[in-house]
Amino acid sequence: MRIETTGRLGRAFALILILVCPPALAGDPVAAEAGWNWNPTSGLAWSAADGDVSVELFGRLQNDWAVASSGPGMADGTEFRRARLGAKGVLYENVSFKVQYDFAGGDADFKDTWLGFSDVIGDADVKVGHFKEPFSLEELTSSKYLTFLERSLPNAFSPGRNTGIGASAASGDVTWAVGLFRTSDNDGDDVGGRSGEYSATGRVTFTPVYSDGGADVLHLGLAYSDRSADEGVVSFDSGPENHMAPDVVDTGVIAADGYGLLGVEAAWVHGPFSLQAEFVEASVDAADGTDPEFSGHYLYGGWFVTDGDRRNYDRKSAAFGRVKPRANYGAEGKGALELTARLSSLDLDGAGVPGGKLDDATLGLNWYLNPNTRVMLNFVTGDVDGANHDAFLARFQIDF
Repeated sequence: MRIETTGRLGRAFALILILVCPPALAGDPVAAEAGWNWNPTSGLAWSAADGDVSVELFGRLQNDWAVASSGPGMADGTEFRRARLGAKGVLYENVSFKVQYDFAGGDADFKDTWLGFSDVIGDADVKVGHFKEPFSLEELTSSKYLTFLERSLPNAFSPGRNTGIGASAASGDVTWAVGLFRTSDNDGDDVGGRSGEYSATGRVTFTPVYSDGGADVLHLGLAYSDRSADEGVVSFDSGPENHMAPDVVDTGVIAADGYGLLGVEAAWVHGPFSLQAEFVEASVDAADGTDPEFSGHYLYGGWFVTDGDRRNYDRKSAAFGRVKPRANYGAEGKGALELTARLSSLDLDGAGVPGGKLDDATLGLNWYLNPNTRVMLNFVTGDVDGANHDAFLARFQIDF
């Protein structure tokens, strides 16, 4: 097998192939017999002949465009929002791993990079490494499967990925996950210079309704995170739901010992219709005793206008997964079309902190050409003290 590469992205992809699958790339007859296979969910996968080892290669590319119509600091632009490559696999049934880098922005940053051990405590799995803390339905839904280009305004509070150890389990209608994390940088590291920034985060979910293979779903969830202040300070900021827009609300730096995050989430799917909502509150333990509280919430809905298409809820992760059109674009049909609308709000005013309040409204159209390709269009308007920040956004995405 011959590999030709151009530039850093191509060389990185080739390196992943060589490191994780040397027998197959060298033309090893046993590996070739065991076979490579492809499906829209797992991507390109290779398994050893005895089945004890399996490896999947995956990636995503998202090219975004923005045409800004109004607002201070707003401008037209384009960017590669995400350009990721990675590998994941299973070793001898009970050990798993994942390695993922994002090359967007011209450098390579850690994303999910961890080791996993299954059935460690009963049915609970344990994970060690750099991964998302169990907080927020929208945050835990992969960027590949988001309903809008960007997550909603309350995501300003989400802890996202850090380095830690966590346990999780799913049993029927209930899931739970807990973890202890250390605040880390984009390489998953924290070596000196900090003052013990740890966090303990947990989430529990319940699906009282799940029927017709996921055509009818009601999801309810609750999460909490107790967090140390990063080097003795806390701050929150956000722009409108447009990654190329500037921050328009900002608490500034607050001297604090730590803070707590409370998240409440709900989602409903009924055939082609869906609703999703979250409320997040941040309570800061300020050094001056003022203890400000900030909050955010959103509500959005979607409707698939093409027959037989719907959102796909994953009961194990208690998050949403890949949309698979009933008829792919091409000879089979036109793909899946989804109309969406969202309202969201972020309030960063509290106890003398004039962080500001931002309200966003978004209209969107998602065209799923096939399970691995989609085009997204959003119109986002944000309001801060009567000043509008408007933009038309587009995303062209492929993932495998």
